[in-house]
Amino acid sequence: MSHFMYSYFVSCIVGVFFLLSGLIKAVNVLNFQYHIIQYGFPFLNILAPCIVLLEIYLGSLFLLNIKIKRISLLSAFILFFFSCLYLYGYYVYGIKDCGCLGDVIEVSSPVFVVIRNLVLITLCLFLYFKGEVVGCYLWKKKILLTIMFPSFFIVGMTFRYIPIESKQHALQGVRISDTVLGNQVMSDDKDKLICFFSYDCPHCWNSIAQLESYKSTGLVDSICVYMVKTLDDNADDRILFSKYFHDFQYKEIHKDSLGGLINGFPTVLLLKQDSIDYVFKGTLPSASVYEVFIKD
Repeated sequence: MSHFMYSYFVSCIVGVFFLLSGLIKAVNVLNFQYHIIQYGFPFLNILAPCIVLLEIYLGSLFLLNIKIKRISLLSAFILFFFSCLYLYGYYVYGIKDCGCLGDVIEVSSPVFVVIRNLVLITLCLFLYFKGEVVGCYLWKKKILLTIMFPSFFIVGMTFRYIPIESKQHALQGVRISDTVLGNQVMSDDKDKLICFFSYDCPHCWNSIAQLESYKSTGLVDSICVYMVKTLDDNADDRILFSKYFHDFQYKEIHKDSLGGLINGFPTVLLLKQDSIDYVFKGTLPSASVYEVFIKD
C-alpha cells in the first residue's frame, strides 16, 4: 500500500466517525440540546445545530480528502476539548453517556470514550504531519454541497429553540400548592423529590439510579415519580421501560395537565415542605454531588 493510500485510509476512518456522529445527531438535534443542558451549560444548547453541522462538514472533508492538514489539526483540538468536557460531566454530574452518537447508541464507558478519542486524536495528528495535500477538484465540491444542503434542512427540522433560563428556575422558591402542579402533588410538611420523567429519555433512566441516594442520605423523606405521557408516545418505549424497571413505583400523568411548567425531561423538583427549594434539569446528580457542588 502506497503512502497516499495509507493516509487516505486513515482519513476515511476519522471521516466516517465524524460523519456518522453528525448524521445520527442531526435526526434529533433536540435530544442533543438536552444533552448539552445536562452538562450545566443551558445557554449553549443553541449551538447544538452548529456542532452537528460542523461534524458532518469535517467528516465529508476527511472522506473527500480536502484540506486534510488544516482540518486534521482542527479536529484534534475539537476531540481534545470534548474529551475534557465529557470527563467534567462524568465526575461532576455523573453523566455516563457521551452523547456522541445521539440517542441511537449509548456510549457510557469513560475508559472507552477516552481511549477512542485518544486514538482519533493520534490519527488526526498523523494526517497533519504525514498526510498528503490533494487538490480540491470541482467534483469534490459538488459532492460536499450535495451532503451539506440536506443536512442543513434535517438539522433545521429537528432543532427546537429552548429559552435561555436565568440561574434560578422560575419555579424555584415558589410554593407548589400555588401552581398547577399542586393539583397533582400532595401538599404536606415533608421534604421530597418530585420527578417528571419520560419513557424514551435515556437521561431519565440514568436519573432513576440516583434517586435512592437522596433517601439514604436523609435529604428527602419521600420520592414521587411521574411518567409524563404525550400524544407522540410510542407503546414500545413503555414496554421497554417496564422490562427494565418492572418494580419501579410511579404514576402516569399527561403533559397537558402540567400547564407548560415542565417542558424538558428529566425535570426534578426538590421540595422543602411545600416550597420548591431547587429544580434539577437534565440527568439528576447524586445526593453527594448536589450537597458538595450544587447546593448553596
